[in-house]
Amino acid sequence: MAWAFAAGENWLRSTEATSSRDDYDRVILAELGVAPTDELLAELSAPLDVPVFEAFPEAAGVLGRLREAGVKLAIVTNSWETRSRSSDSSRKWTSASSMPAL
Repeated sequence: MAWAFAAGENWLRSTEATSSRDDYDRVILAELGVAPTDELLAELSAPLDVPVFEAFPEAAGVLGRLREAGVKLAIVTNSWETRSRSSDSSRKWTSASSMPAL
């Protein structure tokens, strides 16, 4: 399966603009010979039940102290899944596992 993901990476590198997750998935699915149905694309882009990152144990405490000090912060990610959550500014960071990604 590595060849399919390599094709997806090559496609990402060849595109000049930010692409949709569905377009990336279509490239990989085509390499695998799988039809990219709307249902399958929705399932592939659905949020996971668990975070896709692992924060360092001290991250929540450090971020909390920085926030208390008035330091403005942003988390930068290349994850499509977290981009859709970026407009949720009402979330507060209470632990590493509940930090919103922008």
